[in-house]
Amino acid sequence: MKKFEGKRLLLIGATSYFIDVIREAKKMGVYTICTDYNPNAIAKKYADKSFDVNTIDHQSVLKLAKNEKVDGVFVAWSDANLYTAQYVCEQLGMPFYATKEQLDCAVNKDYFKKMCRDHGVPCTKQYSLDESLKREDLDQIEYPVIVKPVDNGGSRGISVCNCEEELTDAFTKALSYSKRKQVIVEQFMENSGKTISVKYLIRDGVPHLLSVGDRRVLDVHDGKALITSAAIYPASITQKYIETLDGRVRQMLTNMGFRNGQLFMEAIPATDGIYFYEMGYRLSGGITYHITDALTGINGMRMLINFALSGEMCDVETAERIDPFMQGKAACSFAILMKQGTVSRISGMNEICRNPNVLDVTQYYKEGMTVEAKDIGNVGQMFARITTIGKNKQDLVRVIEEIEKTLCILDVNGEEMFLRAFDPGTILQ
Repeated sequence: MKKFEGKRLLLIGATSYFIDVIREAKKMGVYTICTDYNPNAIAKKYADKSFDVNTIDHQSVLKLAKNEKVDGVFVAWSDANLYTAQYVCEQLGMPFYATKEQLDCAVNKDYFKKMCRDHGVPCTKQYSLDESLKREDLDQIEYPVIVKPVDNGGSRGISVCNCEEELTDAFTKALSYSKRKQVIVEQFMENSGKTISVKYLIRDGVPHLLSVGDRRVLDVHDGKALITSAAIYPASITQKYIETLDGRVRQMLTNMGFRNGQLFMEAIPATDGIYFYEMGYRLSGGITYHITDALTGINGMRMLINFALSGEMCDVETAERIDPFMQGKAACSFAILMKQGTVSRISGMNEICRNPNVLDVTQYYKEGMTVEAKDIGNVGQMFARITTIGKNKQDLVRVIEEIEKTLCILDVNGEEMFLRAFDPGTILQ
């Protein structure tokens, strides 16, 4: 008999990300139910049962959970839906890995940076500025700065500003993307398009360093739009991070009462240290659980399903297998970005999917779909995200170069839309 035979799991969301969850849950014997306001959400085709209930309508989702007699609730990629899951689980007495206050620390960039400062964890310098754009606040700002909504992801609403005129325009833009109508203005640190992503898996109050990844950030329009083009594991800075910051971050998480789950923290490596700027208490969009599963046998998504239905992440032996150095191997999750236009012809994807070094392909665009101006500089520009592995970093470069040669995306005029924004050779730097 499978571990969770007959258990009923409610998935809050039905985007393509949830297809993996449904497949994994079914391997465990779980009956899957998903809901999404979009009646055509793709994961609904894979679930045992689906509904069109809006995922941010707490009361309606609660009613659905009661009516369907679910045994657990799963959500992983939407900050807004985390609050729905936490509320429903609290009302029904089911396991959820975070409190509302802990979600606030992860979702609200102001709260996150205060948590860091309180625990001696370095973070980027922040400026006080609100919608009134007071002269005394503007006069305190040293340029360049980065402006972003306090509570939005996907690189939406983010701008780098070099003067006050750019700042005021960017503030209005960021405000339009913020649900809380709050904007954060912080020091922009020159990093040649490189940041790092640090992930922790927490089991029964003990944080384990899951991975440290090098992220490559594409500057689409001279700092007016920023998007991650690739993440490489393990990061070249992994050992330095462990020696200088890992202990302080783990202590911070322990002091703040983080008990279970998975989280990621984004940081900028500088000559004088590493500076954090945001956090997510959930799985990241890079789908790195495929990487850690293939290279070390650790799958954070599987553990979150387990926790939703049992209140336990994993056993001690599994936690002890966590290795941020990936057992000497290497992996990369990279985005295929496109120029503006309408996709007319796609070729090479079948060959890419059959490549034994390709772990996952999540394709967002099909022929006939259009990349609009508003999509440039955020996740809307992404044709697909591809996750690859190699015996080492040299092998990884070979795999990615092969993929880039294979893929062709043409617009209605027969011109190439594939924006080759990521140079695989930089993996070896």
